[in-house]
Amino acid sequence: IPLEVGENIIDQLGGHVDSLRSCALTCRGWNRHARYHLVAAIRVRSREDLYSICDYFTSNPRMASLVRTLSMSPVETEDRLFLVEVLPVDLLKRLPNLQRYSIIGERSPNPAFVSFHGTTLLHIKTYLHVEELNLNFLKFRTSVQLARVLMALPRLRRL
Repeated sequence: IPLEVGENIIDQLGGHVDSLRSCALTCRGWNRHARYHLVAAIRVRSREDLYSICDYFTSNPRMASLVRTLSMSPVETEDRLFLVEVLPVDLLKRLPNLQRYSIIGERSPNPAFVSFHGTTLLHIKTYLHVEELNLNFLKFRTSVQLARVLMALPRLRRL
């Protein structure tokens, strides 16, 4: 298969992670293009995911610039609020081209209240230059807390 055809196939796979992984292992010609798609959107579901991704970007710093979407969607654990409320600053420092940031909270009838610390908001303003923010299943105590998050994102165009 000509390389251009293979790349078009990879482009059509979108978010099919398993298929993209298989393409990355198929041949050297497909590896680079498939890895580009695999890294373009990453999801953090646990502290281990966060540490693993940071370690990966430490050993592959050029790949960090390919990330366009970061989603924080913690699994049901005791550190769930840690991943939602605490900004992964070490990770964000490495993602200069991040465009979309998603925070997905607890999927329950009565989710816990989310509260971002002032230091976290400062880090959001410093490192997070996203144009799109997705907040799902989050509950703020007051509208002022939500407004502070939004004001920390001067480039925000889509909520």
